[in-house]
Amino acid sequence: MTEWPRGSSEMSRIIRTYDWASTALGPVEQWPYSLRSAVDLILALGHAMQLAWRPEKIILYNDAYAPMLSDRHPRALGIPFREAWRPRSGATSSRS
Repeated sequence: MTEWPRGSSEMSRIIRTYDWASTALGPVEQWPYSLRSAVDLILALGHAMQLAWRPEKIILYNDAYAPMLSDRHPRALGIPFREAWRPRSGATSSRS
């Protein structure tokens, strides 16, 4: 198991143990430096931040962003943005 990302925050631990090989991002060891740096940055900040990576817009986020996801957390991690924010069944749209 990798020791990246460092830190003891909830999201650091979740990202560290997530099965990234089963996602479009692939194993963490194969992630580009730019993605790892961006994840390190959002994890270090206290402001709610989310990152959508690749054409699939696979999302990663920090601890401050997790409450915005409500019960979608932690399922939203590692899936495309459109899936994570899909309207819930029974939700109504304000658009006519």
